Amino acid sequence: MVTQNGKEYHKYNTRLTDISAEFIGKLVVGFKKDFRQSYPNLETCLDNLEVLEFKREVLKVEFPGYDSVNVTWSELESLIKTTAWKTALENQKAVYLVVDTKTGKKYVGSAYGNDMLLGRWHNYIANGHGGNKLLKPLDFEYIKENFKYSILEIFKSSVDDEIIRNRESFWKEVLLTRTEFGYNDN
Repeated sequence: MVTQNGKEYHKYNTRLTDISAEFIGKLVVGFKKDFRQSYPNLETCLDNLEVLEFKREVLKVEFPGYDSVNVTWSELESLIKTTAWKTALENQKAVYLVVDTKTGKKYVGSAYGNDMLLGRWHNYIANGHGGNKLLKPLDFEYIKENFKYSILEIFKSSVDDEIIRNRESFWKEVLLTRTEFGYNDN
C-alpha cells in the first residue's frame, strides 16, 4: 500500500519479460468485471478474458497530429489513456466527426468549455453515445464494433465557444448529418 494525499493505494511492482513479446501492442483483450474488487488477480480471472482483436501492426502511442486522427472505438479507448494523446487533446477545442462504418451515417460534434476534446471523447468511451440523442438508441456493443472518430478542425482553448458552434453547424451542412445520412438532429 502507498499513501498519497491522505488516501491509500495499491502498488504493484511489475517488469517486462520476453514472454509473448510478439503480442505487445497488438493484442486487445476484454474483461467484464461484475464484482467490487478493485484489483483482480489475473490468475483467478484468466478464464474470463476474451481476445477482442489482434492487430497486424503495433498500436502506435505517439499522437499523429490533429489532421491524422482516424481511430476506431477500441483504439480510442486505449489511446486517450496515454500521455501523448492526453496532452494533445486536453486543452483543445474542436469539431470532430464520428462515423458509423456499417451504415455510413455520420455525426458531427464539437468540444469546448471545460471538457475540451479529451473530455468529450471520454464520454463516448464511457457510454458510446456521449449524451447525443440519436446515438442513445444504438447498442453499446454495436458502437464499439462500428464507430470511428476523427477531427475536422482544431482550435486553441482561447477561441470563443460561439466560433466552435458555428463551425460545427457548417460541417453538419457540408456532410448532411441532419438528414437521413447522419445522426445529428440539431
